[in-house]
Amino acid sequence: MLTTHSHIRAIFDLFSHAGIDAYIVGGAVRDQLLGVPIHDVDFAVDCSPKMTLQLAIDQNVKFVETGLAHGTITLIEGGQSFEVTSFRKDVKTDGRHAETEFGGTIDEDAKRRDFTINALYMNSEGVIIDPLSGIADIKSKRLAFVGDAGARIKEDYLRILRYFRFLAHYDLQTGTEELDAIKELAVGLNRISGERVGHEMRKLLCGEFAYRAINAAKNADVLARIAPSFDVNKLRAWIDYESNHKLPVDWRIRLAASSHDIPQAKWRLSNDEANFIKRLQKASETKHAPAALGHILGYELAHWAVLLRAYQQDALPPANLDNDIARGMAAIFPITGRDLKNIMPEGPELGAIYKTLKRKWLAQDFTLDKDMLIKLAHKILDEAQQ
Repeated sequence: MLTTHSHIRAIFDLFSHAGIDAYIVGGAVRDQLLGVPIHDVDFAVDCSPKMTLQLAIDQNVKFVETGLAHGTITLIEGGQSFEVTSFRKDVKTDGRHAETEFGGTIDEDAKRRDFTINALYMNSEGVIIDPLSGIADIKSKRLAFVGDAGARIKEDYLRILRYFRFLAHYDLQTGTEELDAIKELAVGLNRISGERVGHEMRKLLCGEFAYRAINAAKNADVLARIAPSFDVNKLRAWIDYESNHKLPVDWRIRLAASSHDIPQAKWRLSNDEANFIKRLQKASETKHAPAALGHILGYELAHWAVLLRAYQQDALPPANLDNDIARGMAAIFPITGRDLKNIMPEGPELGAIYKTLKRKWLAQDFTLDKDMLIKLAHKILDEAQQ
């Protein structure tokens, strides 16, 4: 049980000794009930953030002022980080940011959360407080907004993407009310920064139920706003191929397999991320053998390019793929531009012949040695002069 963990007990004790109620809140409680791995443990406390800060100072507990203005302080216990947030209630929202007031009750704190399954609280004895019937929704596998779906979305339009991200990672079902509200308010996504869109979509694409979530986003007119060229059927086909051949999940590969136009600006992808995906797509369309791709691209790009090409051709992943790529990476082209200068003057023609020789060397699986390549260069020159 969560509350028996020594570091978690230490956080509870920090507040209980001061007569302050503290609760594990949100994801950790939800994930324990769902039977999935717990990653982060967050707390909600019935005191001001200044009081939390003072307690940490008085008890010599390490802390980081993560979001003091929003009531959140990260306490560090036994090398583990715990976000501790004061009870809050929204005073004013603008569709992305909320003006909050500290204090109130569990019920008030719960009502400002996004989904009922996140509005769950656990006290130090392991008793779960469920003010908004989140447990019932977990049992019925329903992902429901807290209260009125439209009202929750208008408070923060990012909740639209969070909705689909949760669908991607948990075995939950959509509801008509939720999807109708999302469809009606999807235009609000224009107010969300590319960084936030990209953050949510990277996570979404890594989910076990990513196809279900993306398909629901398409039907709710969301996908067209954030990834217009995304093909949900291609995503489903790649996920099936990925599963059948026990390939690791990588959001970049899922995106490359599903979209011909990379949403770099809409998702604010880094140049490295966008270039990786574009080079991967281009490499998967070539006829280069795995070893040749290993020589040209290095391991990661070559590995995924070969697999993506096999998928596109409805073929099995090649046997000995890693060995072939490693062999290509170790291969050294036998000649240099200096070798060619001995038989022809510098200039564009030299560069063109060098590239031709390397293409033939790659096509012949590195079997052409230096003498063969020099002879081939002479032949190319002779034919050009005739």
